[in-house]
Amino acid sequence: MTRKHILATLAIALLPLALILAAGYAFAAETVPQPIAFSHKIHVTDYKLHCRFCHSSTNKSQYANLPRWRSA
Repeated sequence: MTRKHILATLAIALLPLALILAAGYAFAAETVPQPIAFSHKIHVTDYKLHCRFCHSSTNKSQYANLPRWRSA
């Protein structure tokens, strides 16, 4: 077997494991109760705003922080 065949076989063999682990990780994410009843539909779906617009910790933490609720 050539090196390419070995790598292809290994990739095909590991693909189901990677998919199972990825699916398990997605379902394992816990939800955090929200302090107020707020629908993100208008902001995210309609206005196409990214989470970082309101939540400054989206790239730094597992959970988004609470946005500022008072204007400057």
